[in-house]
Amino acid sequence: MSAEQHIPAWESRYRQQAVETMPWFYPELDDDLKAALDTLGLHGGRALDLGTGPGTQAMHLARRGFSVTAADISETAIRRARAL
Repeated sequence: MSAEQHIPAWESRYRQQAVETMPWFYPELDDDLKAALDTLGLHGGRALDLGTGPGTQAMHLARRGFSVTAADISETAIRRARAL
């Protein structure tokens, strides 16, 4: 099965389901990531968020001073993340 065959499933999921109801939705900065950033004293830099989905992690990182590049296979997910 090619990667292109998986894209419509992701697209339809993001089009038909509220992001907040998806099992991977977490509105806060991931606890492990927060702990690592705090332990290392990182308050800026560059971050890459692959599979950003609703973009919550990217937004939290940006608020902490990071320049973030967020990417997702779903164009709908990216549009929704930008809207937030």
